[in-house]
Amino acid sequence: MTEALLKSQLAPVLRRQKQVRFWRRVGLGGVAAAGVVLGILVLQVAVGGVSPWWKTMALALGMATMVVLMLRRPPGEPDSRSAALLVESRFPELKGLVLTAVQQVGAPGAPLNYLQRCLLRDAVVHSRTHDWPSAAPSGPVILARVLGVLGIAAL
Repeated sequence: MTEALLKSQLAPVLRRQKQVRFWRRVGLGGVAAAGVVLGILVLQVAVGGVSPWWKTMALALGMATMVVLMLRRPPGEPDSRSAALLVESRFPELKGLVLTAVQQVGAPGAPLNYLQRCLLRDAVVHSRTHDWPSAAPSGPVILARVLGVLGIAAL
């Protein structure tokens, strides 16, 4: 029960981390797609003549590039451990409490021991008295969204 409560307290931090990564991929995909389109069009002009067929092909290839980069899963997808590290960096008074708490795993079918329960309880109490979601600031999410939209608009 306490494990699930701790994970629910870390969920907003994880959500923000995932949003930043997604929108960065969208921005990178849009810029890469615009680069592909521009490269094909420059190559076509260098070869001679501008054909509507080439423009359509360049746009389709650019869109495919963007979709591939958006859907690609980067290594090291955010998890409870990375969220705990972010919370620990924002609240240094925790001194490893949250990181240790997320690493607690009970034996299958057996309850957590007393020390593990105390550790989890202390982490949950801290989460209720402090603003853990602020550990993952919203500024990078907003910036990543703007860059993502600009990347798409560049296409």
